[in-house]
Amino acid sequence: MSENPEPRIAWPKKIEYAVLTILGVAATLIMFGNAVSRYVFGKTYVWAEEVIRMIFVCGMFIAITTAFFRNEHIGFDNFSKKKGPLNLVYRLTYSLCLIAVGGILAVYGYRYNALTGSVPLAATNLPAAIFMWPGIIAGTTWALLGIWRLIRIFIGRSEGKVT
Repeated sequence: MSENPEPRIAWPKKIEYAVLTILGVAATLIMFGNAVSRYVFGKTYVWAEEVIRMIFVCGMFIAITTAFFRNEHIGFDNFSKKKGPLNLVYRLTYSLCLIAVGGILAVYGYRYNALTGSVPLAATNLPAAIFMWPGIIAGTTWALLGIWRLIRIFIGRSEGKVT
């Protein structure tokens, strides 16, 4: 097996970049089209605001979740490079934070969705759940990733590396 982990994560990263690029370009085109329509033709499309917001929500949860998979988070960076007990504390804290934050997002997102998810959005008439499901899925994924990392710590498979 190769010591370089890059080939293992090259294709998921390309898929992520492709999806995020498509979402970003779509949001930009919709926003630009709506602005041109508003200032040139005097007509605005209310649905554009909701669609752009949906694209943004989905894009952010995709980016955050894949960053957690690749260990490209913004916190704990100095601790992750340490060796010994401090690294163990870092890995445990990181895993527990993933479980806690992901669990809270998933559970309370689901509860909130149960209360308001069927309410239609003003412009598109789509259910409000369309904004909540990306967070529920991401939270569940984060919690499962945290559990997976904890298991790897306790069976001794992640010696100093967050995987």
